[in-house]
Amino acid sequence: MSPRFRRTALATTIALLGSVSHSSANLSCKGVDTALTPERKATYSTLVAHSLDAKVAASKVEIHTFMEAASWSVVYADVPIADPGYFFFKIVDGKPRFEEVWGGMADESETPELVRWAEKLGTPRSVAECFAKAAVSE
Repeated sequence: MSPRFRRTALATTIALLGSVSHSSANLSCKGVDTALTPERKATYSTLVAHSLDAKVAASKVEIHTFMEAASWSVVYADVPIADPGYFFFKIVDGKPRFEEVWGGMADESETPELVRWAEKLGTPRSVAECFAKAAVSE
């Protein structure tokens, strides 16, 4: 599935399901930085807005969860044109570069599949497991 199609499918799903509140305050993952600072919120709101196909102001993007390890970061974000999603960024030349977005619902039995999916992107296992833990806890 192409990233453009995935973003379109994510937008459709978000429109159908509405917004979900999710907080990194409850997320604790070994070896993963989950501190969502005001600076990170501002930076990733802009990055998420720029990753979307439609024009969306960064001020309209809400970042709820942050996780980072090695050269990867993931944020759980609410956007006005789609359902919330996990946006994956790889640090390249010192800057986060959008790689992929995952949206939807998952239950605990799908955790291994989510970990494998994130690892295929290149994320370290710690980030993949943290993402999966967060995704199934929604």
